[in-house]
Amino acid sequence: MPFTVAASGSRLVPGASPRVALIRLGATTHGNDMDQRYVWLTVSGTAPSGDGLTITAVPPANPAAAPPGGYQLVVVDDLDSPSPGQMVRITG
Repeated sequence: MPFTVAASGSRLVPGASPRVALIRLGATTHGNDMDQRYVWLTVSGTAPSGDGLTITAVPPANPAAAPPGGYQLVVVDDLDSPSPGQMVRITG
């Protein structure tokens, strides 16, 4: 199910091509992180909003790509600069 993200920044303006990603929180044991994931989401549209953009993102069709749990959601601008991460929880 698509969802919207409000993002602002000097390079997040109409005409920009932002990307949205989910970064899975780690599950480290014995020095190994067995649950690393960096999942790019499909951006289906953007619209001007205040001093930034409203971005419509689509999660992966296969729920195994981003299983339930905690993630950081980041928006990456046209120069590959990520936003600060926003904590989100995916439920099953």
